Amino acid sequence: MKYKNKLLLPLSAIFALTSLGYAQNNTPELSPMSVVGSKSNGPTLSSGMKTSMPTKDIPQSLSIISKDQINAQGMKNISDILDYTPGVNNSQGEGHRDSAVIRGMRTTQDFYRDGVRDDVQYYRPLYNIEQIEVLRGPNALLSGFGGAYGLINRVSKKGVIGDNFNTLSASIDTFGETVFQLDGNYEIDENKALRVNIFGENLENHRDYYYGDSFGVNPTLRMKLSDGGTLDISYEYLNQERFIDRGIPTGNNFMPIESLKDYVFADPSQNFSTHEAHIFKAVYEHELSDSLNGRFVASHSDHDKLYQNLYVSGYFNSPVTGDSTAALPIELDGYIDTTQRRTSVLNYSLNGEYETGSIVHNIIAGIEYIDTSNNNDRYNSDWNSTVAGGAEDEAIFALSRQTLNNGFGTGAITPLTTAGPISNNYTSDRKDKTLGDLSVF
Repeated sequence: MKYKNKLLLPLSAIFALTSLGYAQNNTPELSPMSVVGSKSNGPTLSSGMKTSMPTKDIPQSLSIISKDQINAQGMKNISDILDYTPGVNNSQGEGHRDSAVIRGMRTTQDFYRDGVRDDVQYYRPLYNIEQIEVLRGPNALLSGFGGAYGLINRVSKKGVIGDNFNTLSASIDTFGETVFQLDGNYEIDENKALRVNIFGENLENHRDYYYGDSFGVNPTLRMKLSDGGTLDISYEYLNQERFIDRGIPTGNNFMPIESLKDYVFADPSQNFSTHEAHIFKAVYEHELSDSLNGRFVASHSDHDKLYQNLYVSGYFNSPVTGDSTAALPIELDGYIDTTQRRTSVLNYSLNGEYETGSIVHNIIAGIEYIDTSNNNDRYNSDWNSTVAGGAEDEAIFALSRQTLNNGFGTGAITPLTTAGPISNNYTSDRKDKTLGDLSVF
């Protein structure tokens, strides 16, 4: 009997609570909830991509990286973007250029800035970029761009009319790399605003000699015109220099030699890349009707690029002299490559939509003129002496930690069979010279 009473007590309590719930039945209403990041508020392609279609209707695989994501993840360059983009990855680019692999195909030329091709080989910073658009697949399906397997478009920051702000950011890592960025917007009047972006970068890593110094400034003036259109005028100056490090040689098993992982096979005075750029651009956008937009772009860029490289082309696991205590020999080769390129672009495009019955059509029409001049030189290394085992433009040196620290150009290294220093120059053995003038209409 006691057992039954104990069992009936909790059952009665449950029944009472259940009855109470049915009796009250006055559940409060929930407050309205806003969903951030929904598809309805998702990022869209910029006008530079020449389409007004929503991203879900574009017959192409694409990724749009917003400024919020760039800031949240501390991204500083194109390589950081590609690390977080599916279907795209980085390759080394010899340490002096962006080199993307898009769906298995490597490219250094399918880069765009506001829809204008930017194919000079250099590292592209993100200090003045609002959005990155990565398109994978044949881009003729979208707007007739020349990328056969994809492209990467950077969307520039523009002045914000009616607002004033200054944003300063800085970072440092355990290798000693430091970066700062300034983003300032200044209202001039109710129809004009000036935006100024500045960045500086100092690179370090665990390898001897390595360094990198970059500086960029990009003022942009935005004007709201009487016809309702906008005009953006910008100038960018970019100056970059960094050390070129091809890494360590491989042994007879075609694997990197573990004992040499801390060595740099280069000369601090011979291995570097420099890049200086002046970029002018004006973009005028206006509405011709509720469904038709016009866009005019005038752009001129002037790039001066140099990179030179002294690297190990051969490595021997035993001394040529037969002395087991002697320094191991290496074979050195090198080159210097220069590029001067000037490009002017004039482009006017129309983009609009119209309906016939239940079908919505997207129309793109435009006219474009491109003028490019290019001057490229490449010289191979030319040693004042070579030894047995070295090719015509290569030389064999004794390798030791002391000589590496002294640098290859100091005369501290001598050929194995000849006393005295060996020298190299990049002025006598020209590999090729390319002059190009291109006009497209």
